[in-house]
Amino acid sequence: MELLKVLNSFLLAFALELVALVFVVYVAWTGFANIWLRLLFGAVCLVIFVVLWGAYFAPKATMRLSMPWVFWGKLLLLSVPAYKMAWNGQYRVAIIYVLVVLGHLMLSAYQETI
Repeated sequence: MELLKVLNSFLLAFALELVALVFVVYVAWTGFANIWLRLLFGAVCLVIFVVLWGAYFAPKATMRLSMPWVFWGKLLLLSVPAYKMAWNGQYRVAIIYVLVVLGHLMLSAYQETI
């Protein structure tokens, strides 16, 4: 059981956060045709994501939210890749990704590691 807690709390959480970061920048990158606007919008979106995550949702956040808000906020931020996958027509992959995110968040809430 301790191994499941470590795998869910650290490895899966870190992997989901990295995927979300990559897709946030990808969504921002595909929004404009001009390269400078792409770079600017990608950097701004990345900074906003990192600041929100670090301030409210990280385990050692400075202004950590209470339990239901952490769950819903993490679900919203980690679901950005599913939005882009569904937008590109990859519905099965998007559904599987959302189910993995939901499973991770529910298991983290159950283990009180969210």
